[in-house]
Amino acid sequence: KKCDMKPNIILMGPPGVGKTTLAHILLKHYGFDVIEFNASDLRNSEQLDNILKETLKSSKNVLGMLNNENQRIGIIMDEIDGLSTGDKGGMKRLQYYLAKNNFFCPMILTSNIAHYTLNGSKKLAELKKNCDSYTLDSIPDYQIYKRVESIVRAEALDDIISSAFLNILIQIKMINSLKS
Repeated sequence: KKCDMKPNIILMGPPGVGKTTLAHILLKHYGFDVIEFNASDLRNSEQLDNILKETLKSSKNVLGMLNNENQRIGIIMDEIDGLSTGDKGGMKRLQYYLAKNNFFCPMILTSNIAHYTLNGSKKLAELKKNCDSYTLDSIPDYQIYKRVESIVRAEALDDIISSAFLNILIQIKMINSLKS
């Protein structure tokens, strides 16, 4: 039976929802050393080639070298929607690496664009051909409030952090998320 899984993942969702944190957790859970790149810093195919070729070549870390064993590397390419801005071949080169990846070095891409349809970028939609994609939704403010409130109680910080203060923090978070 053929495996339908792809060796690469795209995690999509709004800023601050935990895409990069989830990517780190997944790779660490499966025993990979994590190397993270911000795709918005890589604008063209030459930069992408230099980074990925070097990363894939140097698959030994210090501990692995001491034990004379190869360490498995997983790559996080954060904010891939930034790669498509001012693109000079970078997106096409990333597609090349994703297509050639055969579970040797899993890549997890993150994007703030939640849906690659007419509202998103056609270039980003091409990446989905070689990636499994998942969308993370925003956490409702009331859930954030309840969770932080339970931490405040558990840590006996009720005298220092009031309910009014927590409400202000939630409002600031909302204002900042609207600015992003």
